[in-house]
Amino acid sequence: MRSNKRTSVHEICIDGNTAADKIADSFGQYYANIYVNSAEDKRKIEEFNKHRLYYAGDTNNISVTVENIEQAVNKLSTKKAAGIDGITSEHILYSHPCLIVHLKLLFHMMLLHGYVMYQIISGWESLSQY
Repeated sequence: MRSNKRTSVHEICIDGNTAADKIADSFGQYYANIYVNSAEDKRKIEEFNKHRLYYAGDTNNISVTVENIEQAVNKLSTKKAAGIDGITSEHILYSHPCLIVHLKLLFHMMLLHGYVMYQIISGWESLSQY
């Protein structure tokens, strides 16, 4: 173990290994064991292509406006604990107005692509009530 006044490097041990090459081999073996080549599964490829062929997208035409985001932000409660990301409602309430535009674009993209990052899901309930 090396150390100096500025930094301290602690020995890392993974699966009983401390040498970098052994740790890399351990990671390689782990991922080799869980790897699945989905390109070889003909049934899954056919199923995917069938769904893709007939996919029409979201027909609900849901949209998010800057006004929607502004209304939700203005209803945020203050003096609440920060979320998993460390952001409090005060950060959003007192941020530059361009943040509202960026939030609108983020929510629009999530609706467009039908994908919400896991980190956002945990705080979603507080926004969805507005």
